[in-house]
Amino acid sequence: GSDVEGSNFLIFEVNGWHNIVHILSGAVGLLVMGSASGARIYALGFAAVYLVVMMWGFIDGNSVLGLIPVNSADNFLHLSIAAVGFYAGLASPTTMGSGQAATR
Repeated sequence: GSDVEGSNFLIFEVNGWHNIVHILSGAVGLLVMGSASGARIYALGFAAVYLVVMMWGFIDGNSVLGLIPVNSADNFLHLSIAAVGFYAGLASPTTMGSGQAATR
């Protein structure tokens, strides 16, 4: 049907696809955490994606890509995630501190 089924988790609407997206985005973050430039690019890219997801959620109102259910709480969470991601990416140094290997 045209309605994406989701269940409430606290105040957020989730389903299996929603959970998979969050697990995969976290796994990618773990893969790039050893590189300052990789982590910075990930934070900025992550923020950009969540900004798009937030806008899509507010425009559609029910789902993103017809697979991931969203509600207003999800949309505001995605906005917050995007803001923190942009802040982390823009505020982070381009190289690692002393005692850590830096890759560029």
